[in-house]
Amino acid sequence: MMSMDNMIIAGVRIYFPPGTDLPVPTPELRTFAIVSKDLPGHLVLEYKNRQWVPVLTRLFDDSAHAISAITSLSKKTWH
Repeated sequence: MMSMDNMIIAGVRIYFPPGTDLPVPTPELRTFAIVSKDLPGHLVLEYKNRQWVPVLTRLFDDSAHAISAITSLSKKTWH
């Protein structure tokens, strides 16, 4: 299993892959990744139906803004 930084916030897991390899997460939590390798900004992906898909079309200037967008997306996860 690969090792990479991740955090759980607002009931979702967020991965921060150092390159282009993404993990295969467990299904317990809604899962996102913030990728930036070879991109002009930070892209938000979500793990859905056993694959990583872009969930937002915008690129963020930094990971903090991407995390904020993810927490906004996940507000209804626990309602």
